[in-house]
Amino acid sequence: MRTVKHLVSDMSFRPHIKNQMYGGHRLRVIIEDRVAQQWYGRDIDLPQEFTLLAGRGLNLGALVFDLGAHQGVVAMMLAKQVGPNGRVVAIEASQRNAELAKRNADMNSMDNIEVRHAAVVHEDGPVLFTQRGNGSIALSEKEFRAASVDGVSIDTLTKTYGVPDLVYMDIEGFEVHALKGARETLGSAASWLIEVHGDDTIGQFGGRNRDVLAVFEEGYDLYSAIDNHTDAFVLRSKSDPVPTGRFFLAAIPRVQ
Repeated sequence: MRTVKHLVSDMSFRPHIKNQMYGGHRLRVIIEDRVAQQWYGRDIDLPQEFTLLAGRGLNLGALVFDLGAHQGVVAMMLAKQVGPNGRVVAIEASQRNAELAKRNADMNSMDNIEVRHAAVVHEDGPVLFTQRGNGSIALSEKEFRAASVDGVSIDTLTKTYGVPDLVYMDIEGFEVHALKGARETLGSAASWLIEVHGDDTIGQFGGRNRDVLAVFEEGYDLYSAIDNHTDAFVLRSKSDPVPTGRFFLAAIPRVQ
């Protein structure tokens, strides 16, 4: 759902509102660009990881961090799973997408979602963020539409909002650096769902898929799927080869 690259908006596109089923719940979603139309302009089944994580982080009353929340549709689906006594903290570095996420949540009276305009980084402080693709951390101020955005670490989010039950992360290749800022959170009982963006994309920031997997080598059961809508998640073993392309990783703490 969040794998297509962002297209430059075109004046012929007519903004509208969709009223349809998202993860088994009827929601209203603002459609203001062609990416939103492609991703959210149809009924969306419950993602496979929701079933895998049910009762293992994605529980009634749970606190969920949705990092890289785009326009808030997944955050709303998560909010429905955790119920009115749960909470979703949605972090989005694109100002426009963060504003749309807030409007979507408000339009659906989702009081258990908090949208925050910020980038997820390893150390708190301003960071350059570009609107290239879905938006990503910029390597240079010369990159397309690079602008300064507040950066916040996962551990700072934990100190601010409490220890999450689930961290749901899709941050366009900056996964390794974000996990460096999550040492305390990784020491908790949180489950993780990470879209791992592949060696080529992560490699732009000096990492690889294997670096993400290495964070969860001890103390977690790891499951992976190439597509989180069509593929079942499969339990990984240490002997399994590390994918080089994009895949989804679920890391669930082992019961002691």
